[in-house]
Amino acid sequence: MGGQQLLEELRARNLKKILAVYVSSAITLVGVVRLFSEAYNLPKFIFPVSVTILTCGLASAILYAWYHGRPGPQRVTGRELAMHGIIVLVAVLAVARVVQTGSRTPVRPLPEKSIAVLPFSNLSGSQEEDYFSDGMTEDIITHLSKIKDLRVVSRTSVLKYRGTDLAIPKIGEELGVGAILEGSVRKSGSRIRIVGQLINASTDEHLWAETYDREMTDIFAIQTDVARRIAAALEATLTPAELERIEHRATENLEAYSFYLRGRDHYNRYIESENEQAIALFQKAVQVDPSFALGYAGLGDAYCQRVKRFAWPETWSDSAIAVSTRSLELDPNLAEGRKALGLAYECRGRLTEALAEYMKAVALNPGYAPVVANIAWVHSSLGDYDQALQWMKKSVLLNPGAAHRYMYVADLYSGLADDTSAIHWYRRALALEPALAAAHVELAYQFIILGLQDSAWVHIRIALASEADNVRTLEAAGTLLLMQDSLPRARATLQQAVDLSSLTQGPGVQLSLALARLGRHREAQRILDTLAAGYRAAIDGGDQNLSNPVLLAGVYALRGDTTAALGWLEQAAEMGFRDYRWLSVDPVFEAVKSTSGFARIVSDLQTRVAVMRRRAKEAKP
Repeated sequence: MGGQQLLEELRARNLKKILAVYVSSAITLVGVVRLFSEAYNLPKFIFPVSVTILTCGLASAILYAWYHGRPGPQRVTGRELAMHGIIVLVAVLAVARVVQTGSRTPVRPLPEKSIAVLPFSNLSGSQEEDYFSDGMTEDIITHLSKIKDLRVVSRTSVLKYRGTDLAIPKIGEELGVGAILEGSVRKSGSRIRIVGQLINASTDEHLWAETYDREMTDIFAIQTDVARRIAAALEATLTPAELERIEHRATENLEAYSFYLRGRDHYNRYIESENEQAIALFQKAVQVDPSFALGYAGLGDAYCQRVKRFAWPETWSDSAIAVSTRSLELDPNLAEGRKALGLAYECRGRLTEALAEYMKAVALNPGYAPVVANIAWVHSSLGDYDQALQWMKKSVLLNPGAAHRYMYVADLYSGLADDTSAIHWYRRALALEPALAAAHVELAYQFIILGLQDSAWVHIRIALASEADNVRTLEAAGTLLLMQDSLPRARATLQQAVDLSSLTQGPGVQLSLALARLGRHREAQRILDTLAAGYRAAIDGGDQNLSNPVLLAGVYALRGDTTAALGWLEQAAEMGFRDYRWLSVDPVFEAVKSTSGFARIVSDLQTRVAVMRRRAKEAKP
């Protein structure tokens, strides 16, 4: 059969038309499978298996066109069935290969210059001394994290291994480190006995071990020696400046140091009553030793937590600034003091000043995990999502067991409009902590943006079952009820969130919208007046929090003042607001979404986000 004759035959059998229908249908089906795989966390092999089957099906489509493409009835021949059988066999073998490959867990080599310090065992015979062994663990972590050539897993990720029977290689694999330090502490009067051993995480072989039987006054020298020995064993470069910082003693007063360790033990529990005890103990530490810079830094952190976590008046941020500044007057090279001052500035909304202090802290202590996460937060708050993503991924490396960190990475991918990566990181967070309400809420917002409201409800209900009084969860539920026009339930839910926080710190704008739609216009207007005054005062006071101009724009949108609403949205965009996708679905802005000004703002933000998304993809891991 000649070439021209073959072409004529193919036309007669409608091959082009049949293939066009098949390919377009296959592409649509692939898209649907991918969407449902991500939305409902289906097994990873589902998507490649679907692609494999559809690819093999292309051969069957061609075969069908050849035998049955002509008009009129066509008989099925044995030869045709045999060829279809061969295609099915090939498809089965290909699918089996895909499933087998997808089920393998790649084994990655553990990095050599990385370490996790497991909680030191307290052998002193009293649980009251746990604070001391925990303090020793944390201080050794802090010393090691000052060495830029080492990656040191943070305290929060190692706590779950306290008293564990898990094998060292398994712990090393879970934390992604090459070495594990474990040890014990025994206090007896003025004497202390510390045993430490460094173990190769992949081979379970001992790299170094030492027993220190000293006077309590030698505690700081022991911490320094442990850090130096570990650096040597892992062949990490230790610069003169790093050695000087490791050898620096925060205080010579053991009583002040003991008060400080007790205070930090209470502070790390992140409960209001415990924070108050921490403040009392930090105050005692600086009373005993007025030159104890680390004690003032602890006090600054605790004061700021009153505002950040426990809704005390913002004036406590000013107190945090004062004691943190005193800490740095005593020791300008104290990373903890820089972090405390940065946190106080952040609580006050002075984000650029906060970032400057955090960067100084991380220069002094490259592996200081809380600062790394805070740098990511501030970059995100300033609208620099690509830079925030790099810092937050570093935070995950330092906190591999902290599910919140994975969630924050997901939030940034969502902000960059990379939905596949966002859902992947939310799933990783929930794999670590299935009941993490915050991750369920953020994933619900992700599904709302994608138009998958039923999927959003699944995660909101899980979050409500876990934390029924969480403001963020209630806000998400109330907002989704607003979108679905379930007004009485929306109002009740949003009112509950406001009662737990305040009009300005809770979903006050959404509550006013619910009231207005229910015909309660006077109540709605009173709320809008209160909100407008509060947000304007914060902005005029220098607060760089992006929520202020965005929420103020929402207030004006609900008042029907389109010009003012768009003006504040433009100002928010200049300050760093980037979340154009939420803006496009938020019911608060329904009245202005049809304007050309709104479309221009969304288009501009979309362009800026696209640039950041490209930079994030090009950045080195």
